[in-house]
Amino acid sequence: MHYTRRFWYGVRCALLVQRGTPYGRRY
Repeated sequence: MHYTRRFWYGVRCALLVQRGTPYGRRY
């Protein structure tokens, strides 16, 4: 687990935004 939680958080956020899901809107 070399990646930190912050890294995954950013990746997830980007994916959500790209997908345009309402979940990203929550943040």
